[in-house]
Amino acid sequence: MRKRLADEVRALRGLNATAVIAKLNPIIRGWAACYRGVVASSICTVLDHYVWWLTYRWARRMHPNKSAS
Repeated sequence: MRKRLADEVRALRGLNATAVIAKLNPIIRGWAACYRGVVASSICTVLDHYVWWLTYRWARRMHPNKSAS
């Protein structure tokens, strides 16, 4: 899952936030729906942190002169 998300975000470089959300949302929702009965919350927390980190990197690349706060 992490590799797929990373590949998708890499492919979305240069696009706006709406496009990034529209592309990632169905992937994440589909994964969560498929594994909702068997995946521990710790795995979901790790995936949530990873998605945040990917989108944070995407945002920094799109707006290099903005502060982190």
